[in-house]
Amino acid sequence: MPFTPAHVAAVLPVVGSRGRWVVPAAWVVGSMSPDLVYFTPAGWVRPLSHSLVGLLTLDPALGVLVLAAWWTLLGPAARDLLPRPWRARTPVPRAPSRERWVWVLVGLLGGSVTHVAWDAFTHQDGAVVTRVPALGDPLLGGLPAYAVLQLLSGVVGLLVVGWWCRRALRWSEPLQAEDDAGAGVLRDHERCAARTMVVALPLGFGAGLSALGYAVGLPLLSSLFIGLTRAVGICTVVALIAAAGWRELRRRRTAGSV
Repeated sequence: MPFTPAHVAAVLPVVGSRGRWVVPAAWVVGSMSPDLVYFTPAGWVRPLSHSLVGLLTLDPALGVLVLAAWWTLLGPAARDLLPRPWRARTPVPRAPSRERWVWVLVGLLGGSVTHVAWDAFTHQDGAVVTRVPALGDPLLGGLPAYAVLQLLSGVVGLLVVGWWCRRALRWSEPLQAEDDAGAGVLRDHERCAARTMVVALPLGFGAGLSALGYAVGLPLLSSLFIGLTRAVGICTVVALIAAAGWRELRRRRTAGSV
């Protein structure tokens, strides 16, 4: 499959438009929602999450859960891990007002549609691949054309997302004082330790689970895929717990400074 975060590239034109009907986080999460099942033990439900029924049921349900976690826990804590110049240009993630939630659902659906449309060209069972035999022909090293498209589109998508984020940070204006620009809850040594764990835990879990899968007889690529996706799932749970602890720490330090 194309790397899941690469799917965000497909919604950047909408996110960048900043229309009143656009809730950026919803479009971003929606663009990845059909793949969220990969990071859970329920990865076998992929055919549902990439179907019309899934677009209208499972995918938006997963998207709402992710957005709720992002706006209440993960987003504010993740912002605190950014370097100070980046924090000074990054607003604290906040849920939209109640009347804008219809646009949240629109964003989740629209993002998911771009995901499934992209996958139609890059999966063996994709709607376009099954109708265009040439996409199944060997192209590079015996790989079928659709598999080459998976890899190339995934790499290009990640590069586009990285470029867009860099450009957004570069051109955004520093926040005003009332937005607590650049301030953070964590102390420097705490932030450094947290950043290290953000990198080390997924790599450690991914390597360990992949090695375990290979040891029990799974093919190498399957072992890597299962190990890495399960590692991300485990680390997401850890991140939620850590973010809850961060929020309590913020409450205590804010109260102590009054």
